[in-house]
Amino acid sequence: LAAGQVATKLNQVIQFNVREPEASWVVDFTRKPATVSSGSSAQAVAVLGISDDNLKALAEGKRELRDLYQKGDLRVDGDALLARELGFLSSLS
Repeated sequence: LAAGQVATKLNQVIQFNVREPEASWVVDFTRKPATVSSGSSAQAVAVLGISDDNLKALAEGKRELRDLYQKGDLRVDGDALLARELGFLSSLS
């Protein structure tokens, strides 16, 4: 993300609450390039809950967002429509 080489239509703040191990990350797509910082943000329009293993599988292209969401492995609080724009994660590995 920091290199600005990830193509996405997002222009909001998204928070990831990762489980196993517990960690929270804020991705700010209002900045170009997007920034990633640890912690939480009251400005996040969507908060995504996902396990570390499922996040890794998503980034490696082994799982799809829709599959994770439908099976309850991805929780979306806030603007759920933004989750559709997270397909770029599958190209990070």
